[in-house]
Parts: sequence; structure tokens; C-alpha cells
Amino acid sequence: MRSGPEQHRRALPVAPIGAAGHDGPGPQDNGTAQRGPWPVRTESVRRKNGMVELRGTFTAADLQQLQRAVPARVITRGIGRILIWPPGTRSIEHHDRGLVLLRGYFEASDLAAVRTLHPEQVVTHAADQITIWPTSIDPARLENGGK
Repeated sequence: MRSGPEQHRRALPVAPIGAAGHDGPGPQDNGTAQRGPWPVRTESVRRKNGMVELRGTFTAADLQQLQRAVPARVITRGIGRILIWPPGTRSIEHHDRGLVLLRGYFEASDLAAVRTLHPEQVVTHAADQITIWPTSIDPARLENGGK
């Protein structure tokens, strides 16, 4: 096993995402892209438990860069942000009107992270699925047969 600066440089890109101290109890926004394998267009970084939200004007190449740097994580790009989903996420389905289904193994802290980064939406958890409801759909109405 190597030691010294070479080993440190190689380990650095993946450590910030799940490293202790970066994922405290509340959302963190350092306002810079100083740590992590973040694309150069990153304007801000916000972390909650194992989930990371990057804000900026990103391209498909930026998404590919992150997917290469962190291959074990599910990463998606939307308008103005890239999300690195909780570590237990196996798959994500995006449906019409904004419904998002995450499948995998989730702990309470993962659910809290998704809720923190989607404050305007209802987020529910059942078995191996987290559902992020679009603001146009009220899950309570669905449970009551649409009434």
C-alpha cells in the first residue's frame, strides 16, 4: 500500500460526500466549491446527511464528470442543480408532472435529507420507496380516493 501525497490525492475526490464532519445534523451551504469533485460551474454546495445538492449552470459533461468521480452513487441533473442522492438509492424514476420515485434502502436520515432539499413538496416513505410528490398533486386526496 502506498503512502504519502499520491495516496492522499487519489482518495480525495470521493471522501467529501460521505465523510464524517461534512454531513452534520442540518443543511450546510459553504457557498463555494472548494471541496469535493465538483464541476467548475458549481456556485454552491449544500449537504444533508448523505445527500448533496450542487447549484450552478451545469452541462451534461458536468454530470458525467461527477458520475465518473462517484460511480457508486445515483446522480441526476435538473435546471440549475445536480443532486447526489442518498447512498442507499438504487434507482430513480421521473414521471409526468414531476412525480419522482426513489427505490432502495433508506434510513430515517435519508428521508430527512430528501425532505430538507425538497421543502416545497410532500415526501413520503413506504418500504423501499421514497416518493417526492409534485406540488400539483396532494397525496392526501389520492389516499381518500381523489375526494
